[in-house]
This record gives sequence, C-alpha cells and structure tokens, in this order.
Amino acid sequence: MKIEVINTNTPATIYERNERARIMFGLYLKGKTLNQVGDIYGVTRERVRQVISEFPDYKEHREKFGNNVEHPAEFIKKQCPTCFRGFSIPVYDENQKNKNYCSRRCLNQSFIDKWRNIKEKVCTRCEVLKPIEEFYATYSNVNPFERSSHCKKCHAILTIDWGKRNPEKKKEAQDRAVRKYRLKNRDKILERRLKNKDKINARQRERYHRLKSLKNEKNKVKEKE
Repeated sequence: MKIEVINTNTPATIYERNERARIMFGLYLKGKTLNQVGDIYGVTRERVRQVISEFPDYKEHREKFGNNVEHPAEFIKKQCPTCFRGFSIPVYDENQKNKNYCSRRCLNQSFIDKWRNIKEKVCTRCEVLKPIEEFYATYSNVNPFERSSHCKKCHAILTIDWGKRNPEKKKEAQDRAVRKYRLKNRDKILERRLKNKDKINARQRERYHRLKSLKNEKNKVKEKE
C-alpha cells in the first residue's frame, strides 16, 4: 500500500489558508466572538484562534486589546458632511482617528463649497478686510474658487521688491511669461499683425533710422577723438 504525501505548502493551499483567515478575521472584527465564527465554519474556538493568528492584522489588533481575544474591534460611526453617507473607522487605527470625510473627493468638495460662499477675506500683509475680487485666483486644479493670501496691491508691492532684489530672475520670469503668452495666443498675434501691418512696418522703419543715426553719431565722435 502506497502512502501519498500531501504538500500543504503549495501556493494554492497557502492562498486558501490566507483567504480563510481573512474571512474569519473580518467576521471577528464585525463583532462576532470566536465561538460564533467556529459555529459558522464547523470548527472549535481554539482552531479559529489559530487560523486568525496567522493573519497579519491580528497582531496589531492583539497589541491594542491585549490578551482579551474575545473583545471585538470597536468602530466609530461617522457621517460624511459632504455626501451624507455613513462610514466607520476602527478604534485602533490612529491614522484615521480624526477622519471626518469618507473620501478625498468629499474633502476637496468641502473646500470648494467653503471658498464658493466666501465674499470677503483678510489680506495677510496689510491685515485689512477686502472683497474677494481684490485677490488673485490661484488657478488650483482642485479648487477653482481659491484665492491668494495677499491682495492685488500688496502682491504688486511684493513683486516689485522681489524684482529689485533678484534682477536676473525677474528677467528670466518675464521672458518665460512672454514665451508662454506667444505660444498660447499665437493665432491672435498673427491676426493682429495682419490687421496692423502698415503700422508695424512704419514703426520698424523708424526704429531702424533711429538706431542708424545713433550709430553715425558715435562714429563721428570716435573720428574726432
């Protein structure tokens, strides 16, 4: 009589064990005791404890509640203020303890609703309450209604001060802005040039003659010297 040796460490059997442990641990977290989970699967309480102990999240749960394995995980029930859906957070998860929105999308929507209703804002530089139209838009991808922290007047003053301190960076920023404008409004610039072709040619002729006269004057001064 041949004895067949069954290998219990194959990928298939390991996956089945992990899947069973995951389902058992999920039932345990929902509030069922080890005895109740054992009755569902037809196994003893001790066997359920052994299977659940193989699951990685069980160790974290055990650290929070100690040896009281019959204590199910407690959940905090909350309601999302944006979509008004209910959601639950496990007590032992400290990262989500202060979570008030069910998703990132609802959190972004709350910021949009907040900025949409704002009509006045205090400038952080001059500390004066001004209407929201006195602030530049930040052009945020998340919130189209968001405004800058400085008003337009303070923003202009700060920009001039920054330009005086950093003349090279100012020139680079201006060149970048000009290139960006030309690429964005290429068709409009071509139409404008075609409409005002005579004016542009006259301006270029004036500039040419002015530069030529300046060059001639410099040459005369050099000859005299």
